[in-house]
Amino acid sequence: MPEENFILSKDFIDFDIFAVPEENAKDFEPSTEQQLSTLAVFPESDNQNELTELLHNILRAAKLDIDKEVHSLPITPQADFSFIQMQSKAAFEKALLFGVTPSKLGIHLDLKPYQPLPFQGCIFLLADKLSDIQKDNTKKKALWACLQEIYRI
Repeated sequence: MPEENFILSKDFIDFDIFAVPEENAKDFEPSTEQQLSTLAVFPESDNQNELTELLHNILRAAKLDIDKEVHSLPITPQADFSFIQMQSKAAFEKALLFGVTPSKLGIHLDLKPYQPLPFQGCIFLLADKLSDIQKDNTKKKALWACLQEIYRI
């Protein structure tokens, strides 16, 4: 085979490929009572309970049932997981990323903060870390405007 026909040259793929461990999504099994529509991903922190409560308050204001519609996923800086695998188990319609890059989800999207992006049947929203949102009214307003658009409230 001539070398010029070899398609796996360094220029063939013009985007980054992320290696994502599969074991992180294996343990995720939504219960039959849950109709998960939203995945909320945020970094773990020292004040985890306070930030989780803030997230739940924000999502309740968007008229979401936290126990049935939302899967909150705090992740460590070292953790990566496969959004696609989780998506296949729960069919999330929305993915809210608070201070987490899309590459942590194993996907390659150029998300801009506070600009919802529909992609393959899911609306992605990149926002600041919850601790930053908690302290900044401008960020709170930007997040609320996006949530109103995404959830049509």
